[in-house]
Amino acid sequence: MLLSKSFFFKAKHKLKDTEGQPLHEHNYKLMVDIESQVNDIGMTIDTRTLTNTVEKVIIAQAKGAFLNDYMKQPTLEMIAVWIWKELKPYVKHMKRIRLFENPTLYVEYDGKNK
Repeated sequence: MLLSKSFFFKAKHKLKDTEGQPLHEHNYKLMVDIESQVNDIGMTIDTRTLTNTVEKVIIAQAKGAFLNDYMKQPTLEMIAVWIWKELKPYVKHMKRIRLFENPTLYVEYDGKNK
């Protein structure tokens, strides 16, 4: 079964090597997908634990942050890779993440290719 949980944070970034790209901010939406069998109590994962983990590992760092402090080129794609690497050690059965920069633009990442 697949369970998806959404999280939200606002962060700033400035892309290098892009003509006329000023410092700007986005309201990001992060979706974390968990794929697992339903356990004895009828859940794939305890969503309170998932929420606490994502809040502690990602949101606490990213909320209001200047993302250039965490990576050289904070494109949507590279932010997703960073989130995956940060979360994967803590989130069992994480299948993929989806990171939305706005309602019409997002990336999916499953840890396989950068």
